[in-house]
Amino acid sequence: MAEIPQKRLHAALLKLLEAWPLAVIAFDTGGRILHWNRAAEAILGWPAEEVLGRTRADLYGTNHHDYNQAFLRILSGETLTNQEKRHPTRSGRLIDVSWSATPLPDADGKAAGVLVLVEDISRRKQLESELLESERFSRDVVDALPQNIAILDEQGTIVAVNKAWREFAAANSPDPDLLCEGINYLAVCDHATGQDAQEAEAYSQGIRAVMNGSLIEFSLEYPCHAPERQHWYNGRVSRFPGKGPVRIVIAHENITELKLAEQAIQRLAQYDPLTGLPNRMLLLDRLGQSLITAKREDLRSALLFLDLDRFKLINDSLGHAAGDKLLKVVAERLRETVRKSDTVARLGGDEFVILLHSAPPTKGLTQITWKILQTLSRPVTIEEQEIFPSTSIGIALFPDDGKDADSLLRCADMAMYRAKESGRNTYHFFSPEMHRQVLQRISLEQGLVQALERQEFQLYYQEQTELHSGKIMMQSRKKLTRLEA
Repeated sequence: MAEIPQKRLHAALLKLLEAWPLAVIAFDTGGRILHWNRAAEAILGWPAEEVLGRTRADLYGTNHHDYNQAFLRILSGETLTNQEKRHPTRSGRLIDVSWSATPLPDADGKAAGVLVLVEDISRRKQLESELLESERFSRDVVDALPQNIAILDEQGTIVAVNKAWREFAAANSPDPDLLCEGINYLAVCDHATGQDAQEAEAYSQGIRAVMNGSLIEFSLEYPCHAPERQHWYNGRVSRFPGKGPVRIVIAHENITELKLAEQAIQRLAQYDPLTGLPNRMLLLDRLGQSLITAKREDLRSALLFLDLDRFKLINDSLGHAAGDKLLKVVAERLRETVRKSDTVARLGGDEFVILLHSAPPTKGLTQITWKILQTLSRPVTIEEQEIFPSTSIGIALFPDDGKDADSLLRCADMAMYRAKESGRNTYHFFSPEMHRQVLQRISLEQGLVQALERQEFQLYYQEQTELHSGKIMMQSRKKLTRLEA
């Protein structure tokens, strides 16, 4: 093979160095510039004719100690690669460069100079800075979110958490690091014990479903039993879009205040605000459930309808505030008298209802009713006045007196009015005769109204007659006047 002449090789190398996209600079052992290619002109701003034969100090008017030390190290045979620094240009502007340097050997292998390759990495540094700033901004945004957020990989290992997550872990876990980066969140859920185990199992199943694609998103509301009070959280699981590695985002949002508000609304809808007892709506719901159970298990339920005697007199004489206080006392006494499994409700005004879910035989039911009457009749001091309340109670039984909630309430109400007619402060069981009498009275009232509308009544005058004489008498305000025939 023919050898390439040395001059032709040298010329080819110089041509290659001129076309090289990196700045190629050669120095002799004294630091004078021997070569300066077009890329060096473009990057550093100095044309070759102005720098060849000059030193770095000539160009920049200074002699840096660090530069000199690096130069000497390279002349001694050391090669430096991928060194990054801020380097000035001819205009004085600083740019980011990456440089590598190696000694230039002579024919004997000794260092005859230094060859330096310089790359302008300003754009890369700018992009890195922008990316870093974007990441920092994203991190700040996520840290500012009130939700507890964590990112899991395809194995369920936590790769990142936000500030709220860390603070929650620190406040609620004896080992905060157990819930942060590097820990397998699925394993923590799978090994949960105690009162949180059921929710943890459901949540881990939801995460796995999102991971394998069977669910797009999963959410679960669950209680968190903190030392101070119970909290409620809504956990949401979603997956990062795209074709990259699987990343799962889980976010836990504190919904305790929302839950408390829902409970308050529910309480307003189902409980009497004055006494705290169930209202008519909740009573009917519980009564319906109780009747279903009683029918299925062949049990007897009892409904006691209570109405305070002469309550209007207390309101009129002592005021409504005093009446409200009496209603609260009655409600508390009723709570203390019945079993916890039974229901005490206030229908409105001075009317109360007691639902005995599993009623005892008649004798036992009578004893319970007398106990209620005696408890409620104890004196109550309100506005420095001693009040002796009394109550009339009507009793209806399932299934004897009614098959549904409305009929039982109606029968107990009728029995209560019979108790009032019997002298008050007593009780009365419902009977079919009572219902017939009510129907007869309603029928009579309807008939009278219809007769008036049809003008079916006639007015008759019954004169007064003096018995010993048989003469008709007319009574005046002052005396009886005898009417002569």
